[in-house]
Amino acid sequence: MKVLENKKGMTLIELIIYLMIFSIVILSVAQFGISSVEWNKRSVNRAVMEEEIVSINRSLSEAFTNALSVDEGVGKTVYTNNTGKLVLNMNGATTPYTFTKTGTNITLARGAGVATNITGNKVNVTKFYLEKIIDTVSNTTIGIRISVTIVSAGNTSFTRDFVTSYLFTN
Repeated sequence: MKVLENKKGMTLIELIIYLMIFSIVILSVAQFGISSVEWNKRSVNRAVMEEEIVSINRSLSEAFTNALSVDEGVGKTVYTNNTGKLVLNMNGATTPYTFTKTGTNITLARGAGVATNITGNKVNVTKFYLEKIIDTVSNTTIGIRISVTIVSAGNTSFTRDFVTSYLFTN
């Protein structure tokens, strides 16, 4: 009768332990990958929102550089709600610039021209609120405080508030 030789091999217990260790390592790597993808999405959303804030600020700054005053006539500038409308009387122009919250965008109409979006389709504007800055001596409007809230169109948990003030220089 032959005696069984001692062959090197793995027992079932050893195999189960190796599989458990391998599974833990693979799950850790997968979790790291998922976290990296989520971090990247957040970074992209932040970058897009910052670009939109810069675009809004640039358009408003350029307009206020040549603005003489706010047109506060009937049906013109609206201060009282989150869907404000800003009408600026421009230096050397017979027609005003009009910034309006239209749907989920802020639009700019130069004079009687067609209104164009100054915000892109990757964000939704939920607030465009205007407040007068009053000179207490002359009781005239010398500037505007503007509050804008934008929300990522792809993920509504990403929001950004932007508050700035512009004074008339002319």
